[in-house]
Amino acid sequence: MTKYAVSGAAAATLAAHPNAHVAWCLLGAVVAAFVNKAVKKIINAPRPANAHKPDPGMPSSHAQSLAYLSGYVAMFAALPNNLPAACAVVALGAYLSWLRVATGLHTVPQVGVGFALGLTNAFVMGSIGEMYGGVNFVQLHAWASVVLWTLTTIAIATFVGQVAWKWKWRARAHA
Repeated sequence: MTKYAVSGAAAATLAAHPNAHVAWCLLGAVVAAFVNKAVKKIINAPRPANAHKPDPGMPSSHAQSLAYLSGYVAMFAALPNNLPAACAVVALGAYLSWLRVATGLHTVPQVGVGFALGLTNAFVMGSIGEMYGGVNFVQLHAWASVVLWTLTTIAIATFVGQVAWKWKWRARAHA
């Protein structure tokens, strides 16, 4: 359920605020998700014994995504003006990540590593975009804006395609 709510919120944010800041953030979110999947395949650590998912659990993809988005928003949208709001956003991301442990789908270390990876990715991508001029560059050069929106569209389409393929694969496995 969490991934659908988060994906829906991201899509709604992009629809409501179609600007370079949001596109940069979401491009980074998709890149971070693929980085997390690669790390998960390399580590290949199992989930808790009672988890009903067959894929590896380290690091938690949900925790990584929640940390990325909450961290990015906190660091580059809320924090400059509103420390309590920034803390609240990250606390919400941490709480939703902890629910993965509470439901038995992950261990504390799996969620902790996922959350740390997500915050790190948010800081790196956000720093490049927001602090070191990536977004400003995109806003000043039409060709760079086209590149950003093209990459963001490709990344989102690839992510959606991967989810759809997974659904189809799981449906066939259960048929």
